[in-house]
Amino acid sequence: MKVNSEIVTFIRDIREKHPRIGKEKIKKFLDEYCDKRGIRTISPSTIGKIIKRYDLTFNPSKLNYHNPQGGWATRKVNYKSKERHSSKSIEPGYIEIDTIEKFVQGIKRYILNAIDISGKFQFSYAFRTSSSRNTVAFFKKLESVYPCETGIKVSLNNLTPIDFLLKSYSVS
Repeated sequence: MKVNSEIVTFIRDIREKHPRIGKEKIKKFLDEYCDKRGIRTISPSTIGKIIKRYDLTFNPSKLNYHNPQGGWATRKVNYKSKERHSSKSIEPGYIEIDTIEKFVQGIKRYILNAIDISGKFQFSYAFRTSSSRNTVAFFKKLESVYPCETGIKVSLNNLTPIDFLLKSYSVS
């Protein structure tokens, strides 16, 4: 099988820019390229043979779970280096927040929980929907009943939780 070197370089360039493009789509671009240059076109099966022969299979930049060469599914995790537990803060204001989804008499409820680890303070509130508006309302209620005078600490750009959520979701 003899193929013009210009065709091989054209296919290589397309496959480098778009690694997942197939031989059928390459054929459409190649026909236009060959018409401009006055070169004889080739069939899609020949394009597939060129891709195979010259190893023009480039790995895409994104990771894909179903790609065995990607290493996503076969990645080994070093469990010794992982932190087993969250760091415990001695000072009050360190709050862990979680959402629980419960069915009560066939009705779905979302329960937001906030627990202050050092102060042993716990606050829960149930909502009908899980939305950002309800999260802001939960934080407002939490700040009104939270007993610590220093307030709630958030490590996101030194904003209070209410300021961060109001800025993020623009809720009044």
